[in-house]
Amino acid sequence: RGPQWQDPAFFTPEGQRIASLAALARASTGGQSPAVLCLYEGGQFIWPPGHVDSERFVELPDGHRATIRTLSLQPVVLSIENFLRPEESGHIIEKALPHLKKSGVALKDV
Repeated sequence: RGPQWQDPAFFTPEGQRIASLAALARASTGGQSPAVLCLYEGGQFIWPPGHVDSERFVELPDGHRATIRTLSLQPVVLSIENFLRPEESGHIIEKALPHLKKSGVALKDV
């Protein structure tokens, strides 16, 4: 592959990148290595979709919990609830509001 492609990378099922043996040791719990490692060809982690309507609960680095729900497998479509805390959402909205304007494009049903 050309330079536009990232190198493959290993991840734990929780999304922790394993870049070295030291990282594998840090990912180990109770002295045991993770039972599963995922190899992603593009080098970027994506949650395994499971099956349609499956849910995965994930604790984010700041301690709050998000819910990842599979909406479609082909293409993979995931819905993530509680990805941002309310204050983070408010900050994004506050920054975006001055730049919003009415669209000049409209679709009309005939």
